[in-house]
Amino acid sequence: MLNPGLLTLFMKHFYLLLFTIVPFLAFSQSNYHKGYVVKNSGDTTRGFIDYREWAKTPKYVDFKNDPGDRKPQRFTTADISCFQVDDMEHYIRYSGVISMDRTRFPDLPQGLDTSKKQDTIFLRQLVSGSKLTLYGHADEVKSRYFVAETDQQPIELVYSQYYNGGNTVNILDRYRQQLAYLAEHYKPTERELISKISEARYTESDLTAIVNNINDAAAISVRDKNTGVKMFGGVAISQAKTNLSDDGHDLALITRDFFGTKILNPKREHVSRTSTYISPKLSFGVDIFNNVNVQRLIFRAELSVSTVNSRFNFPTFERTIDPDTNVTSNVTIKQLLTTITPQVIVNLYNTAAFKVYIDGGVGLTYAAYLENKAETSGRIQQDPYGASSIMISFPVQAGVMVNQRLEFFFNYAPTTPFASSSYYSLHMQSIGAGVKYRFSR
Repeated sequence: MLNPGLLTLFMKHFYLLLFTIVPFLAFSQSNYHKGYVVKNSGDTTRGFIDYREWAKTPKYVDFKNDPGDRKPQRFTTADISCFQVDDMEHYIRYSGVISMDRTRFPDLPQGLDTSKKQDTIFLRQLVSGSKLTLYGHADEVKSRYFVAETDQQPIELVYSQYYNGGNTVNILDRYRQQLAYLAEHYKPTERELISKISEARYTESDLTAIVNNINDAAAISVRDKNTGVKMFGGVAISQAKTNLSDDGHDLALITRDFFGTKILNPKREHVSRTSTYISPKLSFGVDIFNNVNVQRLIFRAELSVSTVNSRFNFPTFERTIDPDTNVTSNVTIKQLLTTITPQVIVNLYNTAAFKVYIDGGVGLTYAAYLENKAETSGRIQQDPYGASSIMISFPVQAGVMVNQRLEFFFNYAPTTPFASSSYYSLHMQSIGAGVKYRFSR
């Protein structure tokens, strides 16, 4: 078995190094995919586009004729009329008026803000159909949606939120009237559609559903139709190190045993023991992608189950009527740990065939105590340290994924307390390694 102290030291330094270089690796790596750009001259140039996990609509794209080219060409709305990443996303250039009022709660204006500006931007195509095409755009101010009839200029769907002289929020939902007008034009007899429009939120999912309905469900989505949620299962070997520390008193080296009697330990001022336990750990969870096509940033929710069996014994000297008696105290703590860990994964190296990642999260653990006792001189006391059933940890993990299915990883959870007082404390830390399998690519 590996030396726990050396392995823990290695893990700490390894993760410190990884977190130091994450900002440089995660956001500098390119991600070129086949695609094309249409220049202002009308010429279509095929090549490779650096496809990023754009939280906001891009203002430019980097393009290479060949992925081996050293320096990319950078195109903006001044250079191209549209670009497409094959089988993933399509953008067009739009020149016109856009709204500038803030709509992200709670950062809302006092009173209705009707400010607008003339701009030239890229719009992301969400749905394309025989009657209508839906577009989206997001910047530092707000998220906007646009709709266009065939061969017509896109028109912004109007949505505003504002405070009405206090904390009351008013909503201007003119986009519903705009969609209702289009529904009356293309499907005048379908009253159920009008009812759906009256309840539609200003979100991509709701607006996409309405436009698909107007298009008689004959819509073509340029975006990958994956749900963006994938399930996985895993198994690992976990090494848990539990430390029991009884600090006692500074004066006369007097400590207390589990039954309230005084114990004199003349050899040291405190007792410290460590128990190391290796066990399997099973896990199951889901990965939620900010962009399923890029998979640079992933939110993971994971449920894991493992056991820990900690045993401690240490000599004490019990003062009784007779001369001091050498006594051995034995502590046994058996735990069944069920942990829910929301975490964020960043792929440092990111290709379809191979990924290198690091993640961090918060572990919320419920500990069921199968056994929790102390035995001294034949006497048994249950739950001698008042151990908590709830533990909170901050685990980190690093690993690789092969072909978007098979994941190899190792993790580290720093020291987490689960019992403490002025006389004693119980802490646990763990390391582990294992494999996970994603059920779909």
